[in-house]
Amino acid sequence: MAGDPHRTYEIRCPVHGFVVLNDWERGIIDQPAFQRLRRIRQLAWTELVYPGAMHTRFEHSLGVMHTASLLYDSIVRKSAEALKREFAYTTDGLARDRQLVRLAALLHDVGHAPFSHAAEDLFPEVEGSDVKYGHEDYSAAIIRSKLRSAIEDHPLVRPSLSPRYVETKVDSLRRGAARNPASSDSRVSRVMKIAKYSDVILSSAARSLPCKGAAKDAGRRPALQQPSSLYLAMLNNLLIVQRRSA
Repeated sequence: MAGDPHRTYEIRCPVHGFVVLNDWERGIIDQPAFQRLRRIRQLAWTELVYPGAMHTRFEHSLGVMHTASLLYDSIVRKSAEALKREFAYTTDGLARDRQLVRLAALLHDVGHAPFSHAAEDLFPEVEGSDVKYGHEDYSAAIIRSKLRSAIEDHPLVRPSLSPRYVETKVDSLRRGAARNPASSDSRVSRVMKIAKYSDVILSSAARSLPCKGAAKDAGRRPALQQPSSLYLAMLNNLLIVQRRSA
């Protein structure tokens, strides 16, 4: 990719102000597999009843990445020593997993079909079972295939952030653990080790009000143009509390 790989970019957001991207993330966002999210409504057919419900999976994914970063930074700021003690983190490891959380948050919905969840009843069943594939399965497949080059070939890539690693983390949002715990890929065990807290970050960010629902009204309701003080207070006071045995 031409240009400065360390350059950052800002996207204007009606809810968060500005969402900051690095050059690696921008390269992933520019891929057709991600750009298709611009045409997938977050709330399926809801716009036919509520005309203002026009926001898409594209801005939702950007908001989730931004919010997950705030959650992660707050926890690390207040609980770095606990993370190093309980999970054997190093400073470099914390920085590496921050990028992992950002990529997993950015790509957690990349497998959505048109009409979002409303179309999932049409998905095929997993071979040999009566369980249907979910959009998470398609997200993982797109990361492994369509987005592999954008993830692997950028100058900022780290060996520990392979498409397989990102895909496993996206998959854990629904399943709570790696899909193939017996895999020979040693990174899977690392994903499982940090799942106790990073999955909570991702799932909380994906469900948070400012990036999930408020964006549709932010341009019409000034009160929603910035996150609420309660929301910001929550972000700024997250920490890990070690449970004490009785």
